Amino acid sequence: MSDPVIQFENLGKKYVLGQQQQGNSCYVALRDVLSDRAKSLGRRLCHSL
Repeated sequence: MSDPVIQFENLGKKYVLGQQQQGNSCYVALRDVLSDRAKSLGRRLCHSL
């Protein structure tokens, strides 16, 4: 069997503990980004006609 090409040691995860933010959240779903971009593109196309 061959040796591993990449090897990781002592990996872990980092968690931020605290209260969730109200209102503006850091998390943005991909579907929200895509729909906002589509709306923006639609507005630009309508204004250019």
